[in-house]
Amino acid sequence: MEAETLKIVLSLCGGGLAGSLLTQLAQKHNRRLQTMKCYYLEDDIQSKIPLAIEDGTMFNNVYIKRFKIRNTTNKDIEHFKVIFQFDNTGCIIDCSTSSKEGVDHHKIKRNFQNKNAAEATINNFNRKDEIEFYFRLGDISNNEYYIKEKDCIGFKIKCIDKRHAMKKSKSIQSNTVIIKKPVEES
Repeated sequence: MEAETLKIVLSLCGGGLAGSLLTQLAQKHNRRLQTMKCYYLEDDIQSKIPLAIEDGTMFNNVYIKRFKIRNTTNKDIEHFKVIFQFDNTGCIIDCSTSSKEGVDHHKIKRNFQNKNAAEATINNFNRKDEIEFYFRLGDISNNEYYIKEKDCIGFKIKCIDKRHAMKKSKSIQSNTVIIKKPVEES
């Protein structure tokens, strides 16, 4: 009788321990640093010769770039910001977003101190949701870009180049923040 009782007690303890270990492993997997993907979709040249835009500002060249961020994490994200920075000499002429909520539903604003940067605020970004970002840039020389998440916990944004092979050589991803320093007046 004691052997049967001991068998039952050991099987209950062993099953509970195995269940506890499996729960801990599943929680550790779900809490790991997630990757949200940003796809670089398009890089096109609007003009290689000097061009005046709507407000009369002259630019030596004008490029159009398109990115798509997709929530590839295993959770819905309540709030975060994403920063786009481009060539050090470049200037963002205009920018907009597009998603299932509509055009410019997600606020994106240019940084007026660093004219080569823009910051987008994204709220209620559910799993598998996508947002496309459109940029028109002027005065590009090195054709670099840098994308970074801000005000977020638990995930990193990874940029993946999805452009055609012929266009990939035109623009490169920078590993560091590209900062346009203001010119000191003398």
